[in-house]
Amino acid sequence: MQRFYNATGITHVAADAHMHTAVGCCERFNASLRSMARAAYFDSAFLPVGRVASPQPPSPPAPPFPPPYPPLSDAQLHPPGEEECRGIVVVTEATRPDGASLTVKVPQWRQGLAVHLILPPGASIAKAWHATVAGRSGNVVSLLTEQRPGASEKGNMGFQVMVKSSGRWGGASATCNSHCLAARVEVQPDTDRGGAVVWVVPAVWRPHALVTLELGEYRWFKVLSTAHAKVLTRTASKLTLALDAFPNPDHGFSVTLDVAPHGASQPFTTCSPVNQPPSPPPPPPPP
Repeated sequence: MQRFYNATGITHVAADAHMHTAVGCCERFNASLRSMARAAYFDSAFLPVGRVASPQPPSPPAPPFPPPYPPLSDAQLHPPGEEECRGIVVVTEATRPDGASLTVKVPQWRQGLAVHLILPPGASIAKAWHATVAGRSGNVVSLLTEQRPGASEKGNMGFQVMVKSSGRWGGASATCNSHCLAARVEVQPDTDRGGAVVWVVPAVWRPHALVTLELGEYRWFKVLSTAHAKVLTRTASKLTLALDAFPNPDHGFSVTLDVAPHGASQPFTTCSPVNQPPSPPPPPPPP
């Protein structure tokens, strides 16, 4: 290149600040940099222009929050239902002035089967054999069967219960595997926010099914948070919730309220959604 400069008569002369023809390109580039710096100072949207020369790969998308549930297995998606209730019979072994002795015969016996005993109003279970009381809801009591059934004095196989009641014994009936009847409900104080946490453990977890929580004396409450269930509708003393796909480690869900527990009444669950329209009247009898 130097030989070319010598052959063509081109010489390199040191330039100074007064030789604008020599330093024009440098001044133009310097002016462009200063304009970009001023624009970047007042408008951050101009900053990407200065990074064109060194592009960076895009940032990976943020993971979803909360993380999605894993896919449900067939057993989780279709928990035991009413098919296990076929043939359940409540046998009255004996009656007393203050109650009765019953045997609940369960043909499809298995350990942990949720049986819901529907008693007359005002009746309660005093003692149970070969089954454990899991929850109460008004006159409905949920019991979980033990490993094997027992035989009553009259030879009836099943689990036995002693019922206390006032007045004449009116009989009882039973069903099973309900996600909303007589769930186990516990109330604990929320020390952080001065309210109450209601823990609910249904007898059977049925994904996305509806449960109504009746709070009784906890009137005009405010729901602060829920876990493993979502509030759909409410009234002054009731909540209808949809269960999540999975329960908490205790196989239930929780609701945090802004009222302190006072023990005036025990919350319980039912299967009747709140704000449900009334049933239509029965058709008139034929002429």
